[in-house]
Amino acid sequence: MESELIESSKIEALAGARLLAFPPSASEIERLMAEFGAEAGAWAVQQVHSRRRAEAKFARAQEMLFDADTVEMATHERLAAYHAGLFPNGELVADLTVGAGADLMALAARGPAQGYELDSERAKFARWNLKVHGLEATVLTADGLTSGPMPYLFADPARRKNGQRFAKLEDFSPPPRDIVENYAAAKLGVMKLSPMLSDDELESLGPRLQFVSFGGECREALVLWGEEAEPGRLAIHVETGSVAYAAETVSTETPQDYLFDCDPALVRAHAVGHLGLPILGDSKGYLTSAQFHKSPWLRAYRLLTHHAADLKRTQAWLRANEAMIHEVKIRGVKVDGDALRKKLKPGGPRRVSLAIYPVGKSVRYVILEAISAGQSPEATPYPPIDHHP
Repeated sequence: MESELIESSKIEALAGARLLAFPPSASEIERLMAEFGAEAGAWAVQQVHSRRRAEAKFARAQEMLFDADTVEMATHERLAAYHAGLFPNGELVADLTVGAGADLMALAARGPAQGYELDSERAKFARWNLKVHGLEATVLTADGLTSGPMPYLFADPARRKNGQRFAKLEDFSPPPRDIVENYAAAKLGVMKLSPMLSDDELESLGPRLQFVSFGGECREALVLWGEEAEPGRLAIHVETGSVAYAAETVSTETPQDYLFDCDPALVRAHAVGHLGLPILGDSKGYLTSAQFHKSPWLRAYRLLTHHAADLKRTQAWLRANEAMIHEVKIRGVKVDGDALRKKLKPGGPRRVSLAIYPVGKSVRYVILEAISAGQSPEATPYPPIDHHP
């Protein structure tokens, strides 16, 4: 595999670089470059660095190849598997933006797959990474936008170059609108984009939007188009497979016994109403209830007290209840949480949370106690619940 894809001098330098301390000293890099050549030595050091960064995304990162940008852009292997699962088994799927091959590998594990990559070096990396995983797929050093009709395709347009991340739709490469226009006749197209893009931008590309939660974050927005793309908007929780659809909401100004902080993907998909609980004030992401609810979409807290935004009152409560604010949670208000937490002096060792939310033009504070996954919500709370505002 080595001789077919990567120059032997680089492979030898990589073997030598694995023995270095990391980060390597200047003298160690100089010795490596003297032994294997400047180009091969520098390449090997970059690979060792990239592999370490890639360990958060790939179980076999130490065997794979990347460049600096493809490490950042590469899809986590769990998310890539989810992407691949959107396509029917046995059908050929084209990956128009291969990069280091994360999504192409997942597609190849599902069935027939073919990839396109303009950068010849990255195409080599993708072929290498496929072989590392014992997978087969064709990787063409070509522009996927000129490949002709494709019934099933995936695209992850680059939004990063030389360490710079792009925020505007027109800055992505290849342009998302060009992809949709070129493959308007596809049975199913799936495009991975930033969830920070506006609703209007995303909706202009396709009728179905999926906001993907993984590791407690809204990692990506998927746009689906084609005859097999059913219109709608939803959030998907990858770890559990839970799905929540966009739904209308109701609100209440006053918190009840429990407060629930919603997963960012649930909020981004406008699917908070799917859970059937009222939103707290104008927070958009806090739900409240007199009963405890367990859901992968929610982080649960027991309410201890609530009042209008008043630091003196909050400080007095902390002293009286021997508590300290260990986190400040903010929804719908522009507040420096870290600065606010530093202003509130600990009144004791008990760790509590402060949630801040707006009701119209007013701001409210809620002091909370987190309920861990293994903790019984019926346990007697300490300090006692204080419902008085």
